[in-house]
Amino acid sequence: MQMSSQLDNQRRGVLGQCTSSTQGCAMNGSGAGFGVGPDRRQIASRALVAASALAALLLVANGSAFADEVQVSTTKMEDFEFDRTDALLQFVDVNNNLWVGSVDTTTGDFVPSSGEGILVDTNAAKATTFGNGPEWVESSSGYSIVYNKYQPGTAGTQAATNAFLALASLTGNGSWQVSNLPNTQGLVDEEGNINPTQSDPPVIAANGIASGNPPLSMEGIDDAEPVTVPNTNFSIGTYRFVNGMNALVYSEPVSGSTISNRQVFMYDLDTGTTTQLTTDAGNKEFVIMYQAPEFDNAYVLCVQVNDTSTQLYRQMTPGSSAWTAFQTITTPPGAPNFNYKPTPFVYNNKSYFFMQRSTVANPENFSVPNQIWVASMDGTINQQVSNPALSEVRDDPKWYATAQGVFIYYNVYTPATSTVPTIPQGVWRSNSTIPLAAANKSGGGN
Repeated sequence: MQMSSQLDNQRRGVLGQCTSSTQGCAMNGSGAGFGVGPDRRQIASRALVAASALAALLLVANGSAFADEVQVSTTKMEDFEFDRTDALLQFVDVNNNLWVGSVDTTTGDFVPSSGEGILVDTNAAKATTFGNGPEWVESSSGYSIVYNKYQPGTAGTQAATNAFLALASLTGNGSWQVSNLPNTQGLVDEEGNINPTQSDPPVIAANGIASGNPPLSMEGIDDAEPVTVPNTNFSIGTYRFVNGMNALVYSEPVSGSTISNRQVFMYDLDTGTTTQLTTDAGNKEFVIMYQAPEFDNAYVLCVQVNDTSTQLYRQMTPGSSAWTAFQTITTPPGAPNFNYKPTPFVYNNKSYFFMQRSTVANPENFSVPNQIWVASMDGTINQQVSNPALSEVRDDPKWYATAQGVFIYYNVYTPATSTVPTIPQGVWRSNSTIPLAAANKSGGGN
């Protein structure tokens, strides 16, 4: 999820006083890819040989050498998203085109490297315009893409009044069918539910037109009207569906408190009830709930707290509404103090977390270089995986399990100066250094 200039006022209180707005497709669904010829040029490492040799001697906090950092694409892919089931990726380019490409699960390369495999639609909103790019939504029929689309001829306005929610679904003959979600004009910053048991999974979005702080709206992909989600007036930038559960988690100021004193809530889509999950001290911001194999796949809450720590919560008493913090992902000595978007994922029956670390609280400050880190729940890994010899801005990381192991992908930018703006350097990836599994497993966060 990206930052939105049109919704900045609310997000400043959510995400560390943010003031800046940047943040092979087998058409039969098999994920076989477009094909990779034996003469395909391998993408070279970013660092020069001498710099790489020097940087390889640097050690991170737990004593392990940093992983490689390799360019995957020269294309700027703001907030690209993976469909790991079908080895696909999707994003909107700088010209408002929605593309689907493939991932080579052996090498981790994008196919084609530009990501521009199939042009799905035009007039789509870029990720930075309203706060989020296209998202996958899963139903019993498979994966679709939900995104913001402009009325014909209005993409240049970048206005929510000209935008609505659209859905692109893969058909049986390998083409993409595009439809509009009815009565969604002005709904932006969308998230889709990932629940393969649902025939009509919901999409949730914020109102980009109404003044004040309106609550979120939700609409099933086959429904005719959105409905209001209560008690979500200040949840912009924090809401996520719970994979495998018909529920939404988000952070919201508790009654009588300020926007910088937030707790985690859950909204049950089946019953329409809202439950406060956390009550302990600390400003709760980015939040994801996932199933942790360490607890027999019971749900665990991963929460960014006070911009500086990642706390894990779970129900100590089954059926209780109380969620208790049981672990903190610590900041190793010498590591940047601020962390952003800690995201859980499951690989080889273990929980891991990736995040951005920075010396400043503002995650969207593109003038300050930052780092990508990976940690494990069991504490065996807590280290920087981006190249410490390269002072660059890395944004919106994602994970993908390949035959070579887990890679962390992200967009890279040159740091902005007072006279030179930030310059996109395309998509790069780092090896997570997580031990290779005999059989790769996917799960967890985005």
